[in-house]
Amino acid sequence: MKRVLRIVISSGLLVFLIARMDWAAVGEHLGHLEPWTAALLVSALALQLALSSWKWSWALRIYELHFPYTFLSRVLIIGFFLNNFLPTSIGGDAYRVYRTVPTTPPKSRAVSAVLLERLVGITALAALGFLGALTLFDTSRLARAYVLVFLIGAVIAVALLKWLTRSGWRTVGWMRSPWLAPIKDTLHALTQPRMEWLPLIAISLLFQAQAIIIMYELFLALNVHVTVAQSALIAAAAGFATVIPLSINGLGIVEASIAGAGLAVGISYEAGLLVALLIRILVMPLTLAAGLLYAFEPVRVRAITNPFPQ
Repeated sequence: MKRVLRIVISSGLLVFLIARMDWAAVGEHLGHLEPWTAALLVSALALQLALSSWKWSWALRIYELHFPYTFLSRVLIIGFFLNNFLPTSIGGDAYRVYRTVPTTPPKSRAVSAVLLERLVGITALAALGFLGALTLFDTSRLARAYVLVFLIGAVIAVALLKWLTRSGWRTVGWMRSPWLAPIKDTLHALTQPRMEWLPLIAISLLFQAQAIIIMYELFLALNVHVTVAQSALIAAAAGFATVIPLSINGLGIVEASIAGAGLAVGISYEAGLLVALLIRILVMPLTLAAGLLYAFEPVRVRAITNPFPQ
């Protein structure tokens, strides 16, 4: 029933959003999109997969898990296919955990690494969105609201980290549950100074900056006048929309957030929604390639969950 409900929500949102489009304006925007530009953007999206494997490897190292980059890249690409093929965004993450579970305890470290990577990634995107919001502070109500929410969230996060540093979570009874071990490991990692944090944060910022530039360049390719700051704020809004578990892989919700945020910063509804839909379309060749990698992966390789025992 949950899956059916998500399909209904995704389909309903997309139909509602597309029905409101001015098709004359859509045709005008698409007339400016060159094939070579689309191919270049697909290549940029492929580069993001390479960056994802890199930052995931550093998240694993924080938990003393070391894997070759080629192995992690293959697993992440297959996980990318599962994320886009399955009606839930957890499929690819579950596969990544399955293939990196250590042979020595605590085995929850594989889960913790994925949680940590996701957390650092959304934080990096939020920070870049904050910089964009500061630039647009005087001209956009959305930017002013974003700055306020970001600052409140930052204060709460700092207070929480101080509490965790003092082992405050140990005083909460339900936190001792073994099922919460990955969350506890993630919280513990956040309070530990390690050199691995520097490359993890740097690569996460680079990954999110590239995502913002891809959106920016796609707007320009459609002959839409937009700034990098506007693209950063729109991308941040879309990033937070992906965590809303009400549709299939954020389908419909992400598109609505991009179109709505675009309107809030002075971009037409058609341009914002078209960019959101084109990003989905441009990802399809990569999803197909990832599916082929999964389909033709040797059975003996797929049967090995962790070729490098820890």
